[in-house]
Amino acid sequence: MAVISFGPLVDAARGSIGGVTFQRGPSGNTVRAKPRPPTPNILSQRQAQDRLVRAIQLWRLQTTAVKADWLAYAATVTLYNSLSNSYHPTAAQAFAWCVVLQQIHAITPLVLVRPTSDSLPTSPTLTIAFTGNTIQITAIDPAPAAGEYYMFQLYRPDIQRTWPRTHIHTRVQFLGATALPWILAANYKNLLKTGTIARAHVHHRLLDTSYRTSCRLKTYLDFVST
Repeated sequence: MAVISFGPLVDAARGSIGGVTFQRGPSGNTVRAKPRPPTPNILSQRQAQDRLVRAIQLWRLQTTAVKADWLAYAATVTLYNSLSNSYHPTAAQAFAWCVVLQQIHAITPLVLVRPTSDSLPTSPTLTIAFTGNTIQITAIDPAPAAGEYYMFQLYRPDIQRTWPRTHIHTRVQFLGATALPWILAANYKNLLKTGTIARAHVHHRLLDTSYRTSCRLKTYLDFVST
């Protein structure tokens, strides 16, 4: 899917033409291949879909007052699309992000009320190291707090200058109170030859003590396979 910006001759487009669909969402106008219903065929896809379905079902059960609280919270969250245009998520989106991440971390009972603080949590800066054959988080700034939750996706290593990410190598979660270093993968280099300059893509999300969820944050580490 691509984000588009219109000029003086055209200010909107809707519908599908030749398999291309023009539509408008909360982040602005988009153009994409004509969507087809997803058919999850691996366990992680089915689990992700199940968590989202449960979050939306719970959203529909909330009272008008609770939904109004989430709408007020969503108005404090500013996101940006690929053209640097700002927008706010919907109340349902903000609710689903929080509830899905709680499900991933197996938090019970689920917290369904709006976060106790506004906006997004502070994005932490990670220090990543490749030591021996292990990828690990050695430092986080600001330091993780008790009651916070971190979720990581580590992609398979590839040569340094390759732009697209490879397949996901592992997913792992940590409590903020867990002592560093955090081991993302203990056997990481896979089939890379010794001496290869490689790149590890790391995506992470934070659920803070106010139950605010961050956007998915991306970073990478260049390392030499040993």
